[in-house]
Amino acid sequence: MALLEVEDLHTEFRTDEGVVEAVNGVDLEVAAGETVGLVGESGSGKSVTALSILGLVDRPGRITEGRVEFHGEDLRAASERRLRELRGDELSMIFQDPMESLNPVLRIGDQIAETLRAHRKVPGEDVGWLESNLLGNFVPRRSARARYPESWTQAVELMDRVGIPEPEQRATEYPHQFSGGMAQRAMIAMALSCEPDLLIADEPTTALDVTIEAQILDTLGQLQDDYGMGVLLITHDLGVVMETCDRVAVMYAGEIVETGSVESVFADPAHPYTRALLDSIPRGRKGEENLEAIPGQVPDLVDPPEACFFEPRCPYAHESCRTGRPVMYEVGPNHEARCVLYDSTDPYGPGVLESEGLSVGGDTEATDATTDGGERDQTTDGHDPPEGGGS
Repeated sequence: MALLEVEDLHTEFRTDEGVVEAVNGVDLEVAAGETVGLVGESGSGKSVTALSILGLVDRPGRITEGRVEFHGEDLRAASERRLRELRGDELSMIFQDPMESLNPVLRIGDQIAETLRAHRKVPGEDVGWLESNLLGNFVPRRSARARYPESWTQAVELMDRVGIPEPEQRATEYPHQFSGGMAQRAMIAMALSCEPDLLIADEPTTALDVTIEAQILDTLGQLQDDYGMGVLLITHDLGVVMETCDRVAVMYAGEIVETGSVESVFADPAHPYTRALLDSIPRGRKGEENLEAIPGQVPDLVDPPEACFFEPRCPYAHESCRTGRPVMYEVGPNHEARCVLYDSTDPYGPGVLESEGLSVGGDTEATDATTDGGERDQTTDGHDPPEGGGS
C-alpha cells in the first residue's frame, strides 16, 4: 500500500464569473522513501492539489469529490481535530513563500518549539487550549527559551541540522532578520521537527539563487534519507525534478496529463505538453538564440471546453481532440499519458503519428473506463511514444 493515495480528486472555487474546477480528477501516489515531482506551469493546480490533500482549502473553494488516503486513513472523512493532529506531525508541508508562512511577531525558535509542543507532548510544555484558541499573538509571551527549555533546545538542534549558522543566536531572531534562504531553512526545520512520514514541499526553492537552491535540495535529500519519508515535490523547474525525483506527474489545467518514472518521461515524453515543456528548457548550445515557447493560453476553467484542454496549443491536434476529453493510456511500463494519439481505435491518431514521422506500434491500455460520458474498452492497441523532446 502506498503511503499517500489520491484518487479522482476534484476541487472547485466559486467566483463572480462562475465555478472554477482547479483540480479535475487527479490521481496520485507517493510511497515511503520515494520522491514524486508534480510539475506544470503556474496556474495548473499544483498548489491547490497539495492544499486539498491536507484539507486546507478555504472558502470559496471546496473539495467536491475524490479519495485521499494517508496510511490507509481516509482524510476526507477525518474531523478537523484529527487533521490538526496529523498536520505538522505525520504529514507536513513546506509552503511556497517562507516570509508569508512564518509569523512575523514570533521568534523563529518559538515557532519551531511550538510545533514540537503541539505534537510531541513534552511533559509540562504542551500547548493549552487557551493559548492555541484565544491568546495567540495578542498577549505578549515570554520566549520559549525560558518557559519551555526542552522544546527550545530541540528547536535549536533542528536549526543546526538544516544548516542555519549560530542557531542559538538565530533562534532568538524574528523572520524579518532572516534572508530568503535562511527563512526557507527555518521552514524546513519546522516541517521536519516531528519527523513526518510524508513531506509536501511546495516550490521550496522559489526566488532563491542557484547556490542556495542546491544547498536546500541537498539538505532535503539528506533528511529524507535519515527519516525515510515520502516527498511530494511541487515545482515548475524540470531540472530540479530530474536531479531529485524518482517519479514525475505532469499537470495541466487541473489534470494530470502524464505520469511515469523520471527516466521514462524525460527520455520519451509521450504527451505533447510534456514535450513542449522539455523543448523550452535552455540548453546553451551555440547558434540557439531563441527559446522554444508554447503558443496560446491555458483554457478558461470557468467555461472549459468539452475537448482536450491542450488541443488549442497542440501541434498534433486533430478532429478527435475536439470531440471529447481524453483518458489516460499506458504508453510504457508504469508510464501513462492523457492523449488520443495512443488510441489505435481513433481514426486520426495513427495517421498523425505517421505523418509526423513518429513511431507507431506496441500495446497500450486505457486506464479510465469512460470519456465524455461514453464507454471505452479497458484494453486497446496503441502506439509507442513520440520520439525526441527529451533532455
